[in-house]
Amino acid sequence: MNLETDCSGKILIVDDHPSNLKLLHTYLKSAGFEVLVAEDGMSGIEAVKCSQPELILLDVMMPKLDGFEVCHRLKSDPATRDIPVIFLTALSETVNKLKGFEVGGVDYITQPIEHEELVARVKTHLALRKMRQQLQQQNQALQAEIDNRKQIEKQLQQSKDSLQQSHDRLEKTVAVRTAKLATSNQDLEHFAYIASHDLRQPLRKIRMCTEYLAEDYGHCFDEQAQKYLGYIFGSTDRMYLLIDDLLTYSRVGRLEQNYIPVDLNTIIQETLDDLSVTIAEKEATVHYHNLPTIKANPREMRQLFQNLLDNALKFTSDRSPEINIQVTRQDNNWLFSIQDNGIGIEPQYSDKIFQMFQRLHHSSEYEGTGIGLAICQKVVTSHGGKILVESQLGEGATFYFTLPN
Repeated sequence: MNLETDCSGKILIVDDHPSNLKLLHTYLKSAGFEVLVAEDGMSGIEAVKCSQPELILLDVMMPKLDGFEVCHRLKSDPATRDIPVIFLTALSETVNKLKGFEVGGVDYITQPIEHEELVARVKTHLALRKMRQQLQQQNQALQAEIDNRKQIEKQLQQSKDSLQQSHDRLEKTVAVRTAKLATSNQDLEHFAYIASHDLRQPLRKIRMCTEYLAEDYGHCFDEQAQKYLGYIFGSTDRMYLLIDDLLTYSRVGRLEQNYIPVDLNTIIQETLDDLSVTIAEKEATVHYHNLPTIKANPREMRQLFQNLLDNALKFTSDRSPEINIQVTRQDNNWLFSIQDNGIGIEPQYSDKIFQMFQRLHHSSEYEGTGIGLAICQKVVTSHGGKILVESQLGEGATFYFTLPN
């Protein structure tokens, strides 16, 4: 998407000095803008309400109603608060500039006014306003899509409840109830897959527009604006990660499983290769030996061990991480344990951490989406096993899970 700083747009000038009005009118008119003028603060407010300009040039020092008060009133009115205001001032003190930004101004131009600077700043803020409007429209479209999908999910839940009630009334067998529940779960998982997949497109547009904004107008931004861009980039990156995890979660067990022999020693070695950079940075040690070959989905086994090992490497204390992977045979199952010496968790949270979007720490402390362990539980369950954790705060954690032999 390309934003051009063209010379179209309606500009309102509010200034009590006729000479300033004439000069500004001449500069902007010659640049191709439609120009309106007002000679005092009250007239300016009325002109804004009547004409709805796309940008306002507002003199600070005016009798009765100064520019700061005019801006404050405009920003207090929902009908005019989104119109950008550039202050015109001969004041150069920082405190006056800060007051202008505090009441809602987006920029200031110090008198005497330079022709080229005036036109450039007006073009820039018109382009930024256009970009903000487009981002708002995209956000509204995304929110509408989310609301629509929530409504569909609610309808699906209502349908499921209705089916359950009908099922209870008809006293169907346990086998029939299990089949209906499985079908309903597959539909919900398929819906989650489609919803997550379709969220990528509007998110990609937001990311692309933000990149254009940074490339084309980043040099015009102050430190605060640069920080806001950073927030947008960080949020979109986290959203991409969340969508990827949702897609991974929805794929686990969604299709008919065709299990094949999987050498878990190979799976662990490949996983350690993927995590080699983190292992080296944290000077971690991982111990394992003589893991079995089982019939399983190799991709899901890789996801299971990668999530658990990544978890052990992430939640570490001041000590170098030490991770032990062990396995014992129990009747018809293999019992695996992955033990670490990290920060541990309080026992009352041992079930909560396997739920979707459940986090015990803020994302600023430890990165993640809160889905990784939910994926682990789903992989283990789909293979006919169980998973649990034993831990004490500050004493590391041990994850146990079973897989059929």
